[in-house]
Parts: sequence; C-alpha cells; structure tokens
Amino acid sequence: LFVAGLLFVAGSLFGVDPLLQAAGGLQLIGAFVLIGRFRKSLVPSQWGGDTVNKFVRTAVVGMIISVALIVYLIGQISSGKEFEDVANVGIAFDHINFIMVVTNLIFAMMALSSNVTESVNRIVYWGINVGVVGFAVGLITESAVLKRIFTPIMGVALLYGIYSYFVAEPAVPVEQAEYSG
Repeated sequence: LFVAGLLFVAGSLFGVDPLLQAAGGLQLIGAFVLIGRFRKSLVPSQWGGDTVNKFVRTAVVGMIISVALIVYLIGQISSGKEFEDVANVGIAFDHINFIMVVTNLIFAMMALSSNVTESVNRIVYWGINVGVVGFAVGLITESAVLKRIFTPIMGVALLYGIYSYFVAEPAVPVEQAEYSG
C-alpha cells in the first residue's frame, strides 16, 4: 500500500498514466492482503465486545473502502477524465481515509490508554462512523442535504471524543508507568 501511494503521488504529479495504473493494481493487491490477514476478525460474529475492537475493525473496513475509491479514481483519471470531474470522489476518499481509518485507530489507542466508560466509547464510535459514512455518501452523490445532516454529527462526535479522552484519568497512573526516555 505504501509503494502504491508513492506511485500514485508520482503519477499524479508528473502526469504518468502507467504509474497511476500500477498504483491501482498495487492498491488492489494490498486490499486483498489486508482482507486476508484480518478475515477472521471481520466476520460479523466477531464484532461484539468492547468498542475499542470495533474502532480497529472499522479502520480496516475504512481502508478497504479507501482502496476501492482510489482505484476508482485512478481508473477514471486514466480513462481521460479530468480530476475536477471526479473531485467529489477524491474528497470522499480523503475523509474515509483520514476519519474512518486514521481517527478510528487513534481513538482506539486513546480509549485503551484512558479510563473512559464504554458508553463514551460507543457514542464516539457511532457518531464518528455514522457521520463520516453519511458525509462521504453526500460528497459522492453531491447531496447538500446529506452533507448538512452528517457533518455536525461527525464533528460533535470528534470533539466529544477528544474532550473525553483528554480529561479522563490514564488507564495506568502516571506514577506507575514506565519511562523509557
């Protein structure tokens, strides 16, 4: 996935379609490897339990969606479309990648390292993920109504999560934590 990202950036910057197409192929291969490695934890029966685990699983699903969107973008640009014609999909990719993937992983780490309640984790999880999916669908379909509905849901959940994790007591008291610096 990293090499695919480098090829995508280079192909976009220099306008080299073969690099974009190679990036798309590597993105697909990376997605299949990711699905293969996490297949057992992605089955619906494994989605119970703590919300922290759902953060991580949702990040993997978000990565798969991101790869699908970037492959679609590469295909569209390689077939001659201008980026402006598919910019809404590019912005949706950006939000899925950074909110659904990166933010879910960051919040999973924050949830593990703090003593927030499970109900806080659930509110943050559902608010962020329902918000970003609705917002991304609004971007792709160019629906202003969906964007107006889901943007505040996602934003409030993000702010609530940031506030909750930063004011919560650490899971391990600072005096007992090992310092390796």
